[in-house]
Amino acid sequence: METVEISEDISTSSIKQGSIESDSGVVSFDSTMPLDSPRGLLVPESNISKLRNNSTKDRIAANVTMRDRAEPESTPRTEGSKKSPTENFFRAFYLFLFPKIAPIPWSTFFALSFFAALPTVGYIIAFTKMGFGVTTFYFFAENLSQYIIPLASGLGGSVTILYLLDVQDWSSCVGDALRKVFITTVVIAAFALALFAAGDYPYGPIFVFVIMTALFMEGVQLIFYRKTASKTYLHWLSGPLFFVSFLTFLSWLIWTFLSDSNEWNTNIALADAKTSGCKANFADYPDCRSNEAKGGTCFRVNLFADNALTFEENCDESCIQVYDHCYNTFIIWVGPFLASIGLLFLSFFASFLRVDGTPEQEASKFASVWLFLLFAFWVAASLAGVGQGVSTTLAVLVLASFIAAAIFLAIAY
Repeated sequence: METVEISEDISTSSIKQGSIESDSGVVSFDSTMPLDSPRGLLVPESNISKLRNNSTKDRIAANVTMRDRAEPESTPRTEGSKKSPTENFFRAFYLFLFPKIAPIPWSTFFALSFFAALPTVGYIIAFTKMGFGVTTFYFFAENLSQYIIPLASGLGGSVTILYLLDVQDWSSCVGDALRKVFITTVVIAAFALALFAAGDYPYGPIFVFVIMTALFMEGVQLIFYRKTASKTYLHWLSGPLFFVSFLTFLSWLIWTFLSDSNEWNTNIALADAKTSGCKANFADYPDCRSNEAKGGTCFRVNLFADNALTFEENCDESCIQVYDHCYNTFIIWVGPFLASIGLLFLSFFASFLRVDGTPEQEASKFASVWLFLLFAFWVAASLAGVGQGVSTTLAVLVLASFIAAAIFLAIAY
């Protein structure tokens, strides 16, 4: 049998197996080389004309068939699989509004959600109207406010001395232990100062809550997830923190509709003003003192008669302005929502602490949502008549959130 080498381009694809029928029998081949390779294929001469006379269409069809058998292509996208503009819009809206939650086991998710809920529940019970916030603020204003100046002076002096002594450079075993003790003491004193001043500066508790949540969740890692990398653990927190934030907001929203006394209005604010530690401004409104109750105002709010506002004789309606400087009642009422915003901030921040990702897109989305929420809350507070005090509260909330973010970054890196 004579053979000849075929070098013309019959196919540019790689054919692993095949056979050619001829009068002299069937010639089988098994090659991983393309047909147009220098090696070519050896076939009987009688089959050369048969191969050369194949039409281009037949050769292309044969090549496609063999290629599909060797390397099946993925199913092409059909028109029906394309997303509609509406679906694209809702997907973009979802990605804008919600953080990218890390996939973790359900047991881990609920365990971390439970831990994240502990400081949140504590804050709501102690410092909001859903709990005993009015009583707590009154206690701080009446019993602990006299310690503000001594505590602030001692705290400032201690920080100055530690800075002059270069406490950050104490590297020995004893020095490291003393540094940790001193820093812990300073942090506790700063938190105590913020709480003691709650009667005059009601944004102190939310400041402490946001920072304490970051520190508390780091303590959870040191105790229960010590073997997990810090960056991975912090990324895990994106889902649980968002879940607790949503539950907090939903609980507060339901609570406000359960009773008329849980809503926010001027009469309720006046009723809670004195009991939350606010002092009436009799210096600017001397005629608004009560003739019946010593040290009180000349108006009353009847909590048992739909919060009706009554005035004594010769008491002008403008006397309600004696509490215009007091926004304790609003901060106490809106406290759960502030806590929800703080948790949402931490959730977004944790979402872009990914091990294998770049944070630019998540950071941009996080900043957009954060600024939008702050602006919306400020507008709502301004419409409620407490814009001045809430502006300060929002500034403190932003400061506390960035301190908590700095704690997360210090832990991750």
